Amino acid sequence: MAERASFQIWSLRLLFVALTLALLLRALLPLDVGAPRIPGPDLILCLVLVWVQRRPDILTAPLIACTILLADFLLMRPPGLWALLILIGTEFLRRRAYRQERTPFALEMGIATLTIGALMLAQRLILTIFFVDQPSVTSELMHFLTTVAAYPFVALLSMHAFGIKARQSDPDGARF
Repeated sequence: MAERASFQIWSLRLLFVALTLALLLRALLPLDVGAPRIPGPDLILCLVLVWVQRRPDILTAPLIACTILLADFLLMRPPGLWALLILIGTEFLRRRAYRQERTPFALEMGIATLTIGALMLAQRLILTIFFVDQPSVTSELMHFLTTVAAYPFVALLSMHAFGIKARQSDPDGARF
């Protein structure tokens, strides 16, 4: 029984890495013909937040840090800043998820929205302190809104396609 649970966790971790690499490949391919009018959502961030809130045992801190750091390098963002901020945000959500039995989706969505906003605001403040060029505030706000709008779709896809369901109490006392 323990081997089956361990196999499931490792297969979900590999699935997360594969999904992250697929999203990075999509971001790097020149598929957009014209200039984008609305910035797209950060689907990797949504994926990380959904999985950490619903199954905090799957994504470990080193796995999150390595995948986001790879994304930082490939997407030419300041290396390590976004990875560090996401790691801080996910550890906050992980502690919260271990204390709660089950969270209604509206509360999960609200917490994810606040986390996304706090992460983006922290990144903007840090980049401002170090005088790094940034996109306009309007562009950042649109990026925030599209990311928040994509969160429910990523949650539905994770639940129905990959089986990442909200945590439930186990009568035997196990966490998941």
